[in-house]
Formats: sequence, C-alpha cells, structure tokens
Amino acid sequence: MQSSPTRVSKAISILHNEESSATALVAAIDVIFKGQCFAWEFDTIFSELEEEYGVVLSPEASDRLMALLAIKQNPAHLWDGSVFANLVETLNGSECLTDTYEQCSPGECCWALKELKMFSDRYNLRFDEEMYGDDPRIFVACCIASDGWMVVPEDLEMCREEFYRTHRLDRHLSADQEKSVLDTAAKKDFDFEDEDDAIQVQVAKIRECKAYVDHRTYALEEQLSGLA
Repeated sequence: MQSSPTRVSKAISILHNEESSATALVAAIDVIFKGQCFAWEFDTIFSELEEEYGVVLSPEASDRLMALLAIKQNPAHLWDGSVFANLVETLNGSECLTDTYEQCSPGECCWALKELKMFSDRYNLRFDEEMYGDDPRIFVACCIASDGWMVVPEDLEMCREEFYRTHRLDRHLSADQEKSVLDTAAKKDFDFEDEDDAIQVQVAKIRECKAYVDHRTYALEEQLSGLA
C-alpha cells in the first residue's frame, strides 16, 4: 500500500510534535516507512528519520516510540511488573529509568491500559485485561491504594482482588458504599464542596481520573485521524 503525500505530511507533523502519544508515533513511522520499520533496529529508524526527513525525536518521544515497538515484538509488560511500571511512566510522558518502580497515579495507570488497548487493536495484538499477570496487577493496586483511594474505578477492575489485599482494612467500603461512590462519580453534575468529606474527595478523584483519560483519548484519536 502506497502512502499518500497527505498521510506522510501528517505523519511527519506527528513526529515533530513532542506531545504526540506513543501509538501515534508508531503509526507515523509505519506510514512513512510502509511497515518496514518493524523489522529495523532502533538506530536504523532514528537515522532514517533524521537523514530522510530531518526529524530528530526528543528523548521522551524516543522513549515512547521504542517502548511500543519493543512490546509489539515481546509483550513482557503482560507479566513483568518492572516493564509494566516503566511503560506506565513512558506512556504518560515521563522518561523512565529501567528496573525501577515509581508510583504512578490511578489516572496514569488508566491511560496506559487504555492506550495499550488502542495500540493492540490497531495492530491486531492481544493486550486484553485477562492477559495481565500478577505483578502488573499488584503494581496498579498499590498505586491506587497509595493514592488514598477507597474504591476501584471501573477502568482498573482487573486489579480488584490485589487492591483489597494491599489496601488498609480500615479504609474498606461495603459493596453498597462503593456502588454509591461510583454512581455519584458517574453523574453528569457534581459539586465538590467539602474537602474534609472522604466520599466527596473520592468522587472527585474518580472524576479527575476519567477527565484525564478522556482528554488523552481525544488527543490520540485526533492524531490518528489522518493516518488510517
């Protein structure tokens, strides 16, 4: 399949944008190099981009691109906790240090899982929730618990069991209480009035998380719109 000048132009603009999502970066080089890039070494990709198109990616963008190219070949993030933790950092715009565990926010975990699903759908991979092993699930559960959450948001349902094993017992909510929090968070209108009210704080956290994921999803869809 030939790449049209319009698609190539859109791809190059994505590569020049330091804020481009990882999936958009992969899709861009896919368009430019007509899929050949998936058989190349990273150094070859970067040298071809610079020599042929004058594109030099930032360290953060390079990190994001390499991360998704790597897991396309070897989906170690599905079972290796450190790989998954690094991936969450990278997909949220932070240049990660390998073999380290940095606490990420629930929103960052939600976005990483959402983008990984969008990436796997685009390239016919299988990064479904049921494929994730214990270590990635435990990492996400610890991030939720450490951030003071009392419920598991729907987007992170896969780590519910791990969350209740790591969460403080005195913070556990009953099933009815948890449903009430989630239902309130799902309402169109919500006025956050009392910072000392634990339930209101929890609802605000959930809504903030969803807003972040929605914003990142919209941005990625816009980036991919001209590359189909």
